[in-house]
Amino acid sequence: MLARHETSPVRCSKLHGDFAPSNLFITRSKVIGFDFTAQSAGPTLLDAGKFLSALIHYGYLDPTKTAGQKFCEDSRVFLAAYVRRAGANAPEINKAFLVNALVELAQKLQHHIRIGWKRRATKERHLARVVKVLRHTLDVSAF
Repeated sequence: MLARHETSPVRCSKLHGDFAPSNLFITRSKVIGFDFTAQSAGPTLLDAGKFLSALIHYGYLDPTKTAGQKFCEDSRVFLAAYVRRAGANAPEINKAFLVNALVELAQKLQHHIRIGWKRRATKERHLARVVKVLRHTLDVSAF
């Protein structure tokens, strides 16, 4: 897929890895992510996917849309602005990175549930929502 879209390369940078809204400084002119321990590097779209999948846990205020619809809408808006810095502008590449982030989050939640992590019921509800969002994302034709 990446080779087919060589004209829009996926840029790489240092990765945050646990990007979440709580790891951002928001000013009037820019948004700054911070991490004093970022050791790995890779496609910047990995961090975008992790950030967007973290938003699922915070819920949505729009009762007219499902979590999957809201996730896809937020992803389109975010990636439209982010893609200028991230590189790839092929919708299927963006979608692949989002699906990857959702699958990783679901696996992490499943693991925490299996080993008896704190707040099991909360983790189970979060996992159920992530699975619904993942199914919706896989069904959506374009990003």
